[in-house]
Amino acid sequence: MRAQALATALGVRAALDGEFRGQLEEWWQRAQAGSGGGNVHNSVSGGAQNGPVLQGRDFSALTFNMTRTTPPSDRD
Repeated sequence: MRAQALATALGVRAALDGEFRGQLEEWWQRAQAGSGGGNVHNSVSGGAQNGPVLQGRDFSALTFNMTRTTPPSDRD
């Protein structure tokens, strides 16, 4: 609902203010041009990772079903 309210407010302002409309259109074009790609830098640090480490870009709706295990001791 907040996103819709913001879109409505921007649309009203753009309809009333030509300079704002031009700047909004420029911003929208830059945003659209930048959303199709780009460089991705993935880094994992901080010691051992005890779980999945997923590296990439633009992930959504991910689910990890995991069972926690105890690492073997040095005496085993």
